[in-house]
Amino acid sequence: MYSKKQAATKNQFETALLQLLTVKKFETITVRDVTEAMHYDRSSFYRYYDDKYALLETIEDRLITDIKAHYHEVADLNGRVDVTVDQLTALLGVFDEPTMAKQMAVLLGPNGDRLFEVKLTKMFSAIFYGSTKSTVKKTAGTELIEQYLANLFIQTIRYQTSPNRSLSTEKLAQQLNDIYFRGFVTSLHRGS
Repeated sequence: MYSKKQAATKNQFETALLQLLTVKKFETITVRDVTEAMHYDRSSFYRYYDDKYALLETIEDRLITDIKAHYHEVADLNGRVDVTVDQLTALLGVFDEPTMAKQMAVLLGPNGDRLFEVKLTKMFSAIFYGSTKSTVKKTAGTELIEQYLANLFIQTIRYQTSPNRSLSTEKLAQQLNDIYFRGFVTSLHRGS
């Protein structure tokens, strides 16, 4: 019973921080802001977290763990993503889940944490390199390409979780696939 209450309290702290991030930059948010939003005292906060950075890291680490778990469900038995439209659609599908979409939109939004984007870039670089490492030797050039691909994926997630989204997940996956196999310039001229 007590562990359920602890989990609920932690969830409330996470929710409060995410709500605050919709209106304030992380740098300007204080522990007091978080606790006042929940009507808790500061000692309750410090029972679970060292500071606001620990709270933010908890949220980000959980999201990354969820994304990785989803990736492993989508990847084939060898742990590879073949970069087909179907697999890209499935990979992007996790960001259609309302809670995930809302949290990603906040963290990748104007008030979010830029370091979260760095964490995502590293994760997606590893995923994309992991799907090709048997055929591609890692060099400075390939690392740069991995980062481009990872950033392309992050920008796609940013678009996918935005309120102004007009393309379906399937259409986004088709565009990513087109860029992946044909390149940016060719895809741009094709009008995908």
